[in-house]
Amino acid sequence: MKQRMKRLLIFTLLGALMLAVGCSKKEEKANMDQVEAPKEREMVEAFGIIKAENIKNVMVDFSASVEAVHVQEGQQVKAGDVLITLNMKDYEAALKDKAYKLSIVQLEKNKLQNDLLGDEQNDPNIKKAVNGLKLAEDLYIQAKKDLASQEALLKAGAISQSEFDNFKKTVDTRYKEQEDARYDLENIQKNKKKELDDLKIKNEEIASAAFELQAMQEKSNRGYMQGNTIVADVTNGVVYDIGYQAGDLIDESKKLLSLLDLNTMMVEAEVPEEFIKDVNVGAEVEIIPAANKEKVYKGKVNRIARIAVQKNGETIIPVEISIENNDGFLMPNFNVDVAIQIKK
Repeated sequence: MKQRMKRLLIFTLLGALMLAVGCSKKEEKANMDQVEAPKEREMVEAFGIIKAENIKNVMVDFSASVEAVHVQEGQQVKAGDVLITLNMKDYEAALKDKAYKLSIVQLEKNKLQNDLLGDEQNDPNIKKAVNGLKLAEDLYIQAKKDLASQEALLKAGAISQSEFDNFKKTVDTRYKEQEDARYDLENIQKNKKKELDDLKIKNEEIASAAFELQAMQEKSNRGYMQGNTIVADVTNGVVYDIGYQAGDLIDESKKLLSLLDLNTMMVEAEVPEEFIKDVNVGAEVEIIPAANKEKVYKGKVNRIARIAVQKNGETIIPVEISIENNDGFLMPNFNVDVAIQIKK
C-alpha cells in the first residue's frame, strides 16, 4: 500500500513539472514572436528650409547713381511698387552722344551718295575723260600716218631733215596727250572706286553706330525699369540684400538688390543617405514649421538631387518639396520638419 502511494505521488509531481515546463515554453514563444515582428516604418523624417525657387537679382549696367531707396530689407512688395529711383543723367547724355554720332555718319553717307552720280556711262566726268582719250588716240593715230608720209617726202628730198624732225616732235606730243588722257580717265575711275569704297565703309559705320545705340537703349529696357525708377516685377515678392543707399554711384558689376518670388516657395529638405532609398518623386509630404508646430502643410516630392553633399559630418541628399496649401504664414529661410510618406 505504501509502495502504491509513493508511486502515485511521483507521477503527480512529474505531471505538474511537465505542465509548468510546457506553459513556460509557450510564454517564451509568444514573447519571441513579439520581438521578431517589429512595426514597419511608414514615414521618412527630415529637416528642411523654406526657399524661393525664383530669385531675381536687379542689375543696372550703365552709368548712374542712386537718388533714393524706397524699400527696406525684408519688405514685402507687389508688382509695380517703386523700389529705387535713379539719377540717369550720365546715361541719357551717353545716349544722346550715340544718337549724334549716328546722325553724323548718316549725313556723311548722304553726301557721298549725292557726289556719286551713277555708273561710268552716266557720270559726266567719266564721259568727258572717255571722249578726251578717244580724241587723243585719233590724233595720235593720224599723226603716225602723217609721219609715214613725211618720211617718204624726206627720202624723195621734198622736205628737209629739220622739217621732218619738227613733225616727229608733233607725233611725240600727240602720244603724250594720249597717255595724259588715259591717265586722267584712270584717275577718275580710281576716284570713283574710292568713293564707292568710302560709301561701303560709311554703311558699315552706320550699322555699327546703330547697333551701339540700340545696345545702349536696351540697357534700360528691362522688366523692372520704368523711366528712371526700379520697380518690382513679381506679383508677390520680398526685397533683400539691398546694396546701395542714396547718393551711391552704381557699380555695373554689383546688383542693386534681390527679389524673392513668394509664389515660388518650396522646401529644400535634407534626407540622410540611409533613408533616401525610401523617398520617391511624387510622394506625399507633411510639412511642420518650427515657428508654429500646430500648423501642418501638405506637399509632394518634386525633385531628388542626383548628388549627395556633406553637412555637419553627415551625408545628406537635397530633396525639393512643393507646398500645396501655403496660407501666407511661411517665410523664406523658415526651418521646417518634414515627414515623407513611403510608397508601398
